[in-house]
Amino acid sequence: MKKILFAFLLIFICTSQSIAFDGERKGFIAGFGMGYASGGNPVLKSNDVELSLNGFGGNLFAGYCWDSKNMLLWENIGVLHFSSDISKGDAMKGINGITWYHYYKDKARTFFTVVGVGEYVTDVEIYNIEYRSSGFGIVIGGGYEFSKQIQFGVYLLSGKSTLDELKNNRGSMIVTTISVVIY
Repeated sequence: MKKILFAFLLIFICTSQSIAFDGERKGFIAGFGMGYASGGNPVLKSNDVELSLNGFGGNLFAGYCWDSKNMLLWENIGVLHFSSDISKGDAMKGINGITWYHYYKDKARTFFTVVGVGEYVTDVEIYNIEYRSSGFGIVIGGGYEFSKQIQFGVYLLSGKSTLDELKNNRGSMIVTTISVVIY
């Protein structure tokens, strides 16, 4: 009897939530995404150790939708790489700031654009020595929302973040993610 009651309660909760959903974006949101990022291959000047900043990309965000087409988020977008070779280093590069998303339709299955500003950070650790630099950065991008909870985005990040210890430190990167959005 307890199993039947539990199943009935679970079905009731799920169906009541789906009936309440009107398909429009609104209210507080949070989410995360995973994908690929290309951020260059910095080389440490002192001993020519190369550490790729291409690899696992992602974003983490929280914010508010004030209507069905616009949302303002606090977002971290970037690349994270852990090296397993002799250099024994790891690196992170990306933007931590405010982004504005604009969707072109009220409901899902639409394109969106993104613009934002924030702190452009490069953080590299090689041989247990950390090199960190930050400065002003911008984000532009866009993507497609497949459903209210799933979207694909492409972001171009650019900024002023220089480390004197590195050669060939690019000031821009591209991040692609598949994101889960929770309204």
